[in-house]
Amino acid sequence: MRDKATLAGRSGYVLVAEDDAAIGRLLETIISESGLPVRVARTGHEALAHAEKDPPAVLVLDLGLPGLYGTSVAVTLKRTYPKLPIVVISAMPTDVVVQDSWSIGAYAYFTKPFECDDVVRKVHSAWQISEPKLACRAKEKLDIPSTAA
Repeated sequence: MRDKATLAGRSGYVLVAEDDAAIGRLLETIISESGLPVRVARTGHEALAHAEKDPPAVLVLDLGLPGLYGTSVAVTLKRTYPKLPIVVISAMPTDVVVQDSWSIGAYAYFTKPFECDDVVRKVHSAWQISEPKLACRAKEKLDIPSTAA
């Protein structure tokens, strides 16, 4: 792993979209302690709001988000940021996670429970391939889907 000074000098942050508070805190801790800046969103709409203000370099995405399903979040962000690397983490059955991850062009996927070291390695790998200046792209308003009733 690279040293924290090298990683911190790069533009962007890791956006963790996870509705389970304990898992969200765990992901925030392990990723930030590895040297990457992290922000956490608890819902799909909150994740899109973060991204609209300041695009992330990497998205760590739970598929089972309340209000707006994870794939909808990914599709919305990929429209504006097609090269955004997405790491999926989900408690859903493996075949669903694989199919949904494939459909959104995810960089990697994990099912819960997951190995922390494996997630950190994949997030760092995704960070290295992300567009270094996503935030410098023309600011476009995200077309945020409404919550299904």
